[in-house]
Amino acid sequence: MSFVARHCTTSAAGSVWGPAGGQFLSFYQGGWCGHAGPGITLSTSRGRRCYEVSTFVCLLNWTDEGIRNYRDTTHRAADFAKLVENHGGRVRDEVWTIGEYDAVAIADFPDDESGMAALLQVGSLGNVRSRTLRAFSADEMSGIISRTR
Repeated sequence: MSFVARHCTTSAAGSVWGPAGGQFLSFYQGGWCGHAGPGITLSTSRGRRCYEVSTFVCLLNWTDEGIRNYRDTTHRAADFAKLVENHGGRVRDEVWTIGEYDAVAIADFPDDESGMAALLQVGSLGNVRSRTLRAFSADEMSGIISRTR
């Protein structure tokens, strides 16, 4: 059986371990999957399904090494985006901030484990420390609330 996975709109390519039989899938990432918040639309010979992704908000602080190399921060952000893509995800946005945190990144991953693996790799480089939050869309939160009834 062959698989073609893609977001409902396309902009960048990626790959992910698929939910259908553990197959390795290539897909195009982009916008929002029409009916469940952020997701991947998977087309198979059995039809088309949407799979939700895990969204993470990363609150970042530079380490001593990171601040010493502040001139490289935009290059490191581009490397972070590539790393996230290698784990089947995409960076929605990364911004630099004034205040308690030096930067904030929002990224989508095919699952929590892929997100954690990417963030462990970033942390091991020694430039940032992160506080990571698992985030939920309004549709996901509605589904969570419906489980409380």
